[in-house]
Amino acid sequence: MMRRIAALAVLVGCTPLTPFRPDAGPDAGGGAAGGGAAGGGQAGGSSGGFAGGASGGLPAGGGFVFAGGAGGGTAGGTAGGAAGGTPIDGGFTWTPISFPSNVALQTVAVQGRDVAGVTFTGELLTLDGGAFVPVPGFSFVEAMDVLVTPSRRVFVAGNRNNSYVCAANCGSGSSFTLKTTTTGTEFFVGLCGEGERVFAVAIGTSLSGILLEYSNDAWRRVTTSLGVGTVRTCVVAPNGDVYVAGDDGVARVTGSTSTPEPIDLQLQPAARWSWVALTFDGGTVTDGLLTGGSSGYRLARRGGSGTWVALPPRPGGMELYGVVALRDHSFFAVGTPSSSSTDRFFLFEDDQLSLVQPPPPLLVDVSSMAVGPEGLYVVGQASSGRKHCFRGTR
Repeated sequence: MMRRIAALAVLVGCTPLTPFRPDAGPDAGGGAAGGGAAGGGQAGGSSGGFAGGASGGLPAGGGFVFAGGAGGGTAGGTAGGAAGGTPIDGGFTWTPISFPSNVALQTVAVQGRDVAGVTFTGELLTLDGGAFVPVPGFSFVEAMDVLVTPSRRVFVAGNRNNSYVCAANCGSGSSFTLKTTTTGTEFFVGLCGEGERVFAVAIGTSLSGILLEYSNDAWRRVTTSLGVGTVRTCVVAPNGDVYVAGDDGVARVTGSTSTPEPIDLQLQPAARWSWVALTFDGGTVTDGLLTGGSSGYRLARRGGSGTWVALPPRPGGMELYGVVALRDHSFFAVGTPSSSSTDRFFLFEDDQLSLVQPPPPLLVDVSSMAVGPEGLYVVGQASSGRKHCFRGTR
């Protein structure tokens, strides 16, 4: 089977779609995000929030109309490597993606060649060629994350216990139904999925981590015993295992059983972990990068044994708060530099963390990233406060 990128979602989950119109052509969309990491409005270190990406590919025709196309790509590798390095040519060309001037894009999600996003004021947008357009009649002021399944069901999660779900014909806001969590005490953090299975991570009144699954038209708890501190994001493997990242590391959930994965700190200080990107070959994790902060930019690499190995901290930064997988052995990360540095965007390739040159223009903060066959989508904010979306191609 084709190996697959998983992040995220896809910070992610820009977790990230094309217009909900029957005339959307094959070039109308964006890219395929990694296997379901999504983070919505979850705080991502000192820089604010970071959202992950939803995965998969959308079939053409009918219902939630996008350009179609299939998800794909995946990274592989083993634990190892070293932080540091000098600027390298990331080979990126950055193209601005416009959206209506009266809204601010927050999160983007990709399904095949179809790209969608939600705004900070609750609009649902889809990518039509080089511009996002709103879905008529949709408004959800709490919206912070979005996910689309291969059958074109659409999920929009809010930052409390509310979500809106559409099962078919999702080109109009009237097709969406309000779905709250079962107990009403959960607060969504982000969405993730694999195929038609959709999950969410949440926090509760006295719970730092909850895993939910949408089943039989309702959100149901899978487990509240994740053991990774305050949850940030989740990634679903092709075999149905769910990987949940939190402040304390990563847990693998099989069925309803959560198993925190060990982190070998290599005699380094403890870190506060923020985000994870994983890649799979079937149900087996082939590579992974965990990012965070404390004593500089922090990373840990995952090998096939399931143990994460911490890499040497990189000075000049406070926290790497987002990461996505680009392809085999290749990750793109974003961080908050210290006051004496401008080092923000990185590639982890050839077992080395190096500055991206050229980086996405203007951005000093990133709220969402997602990867697809047409490039890397990055959503963030300039120093002026204006929000931007760029698509990077290599």
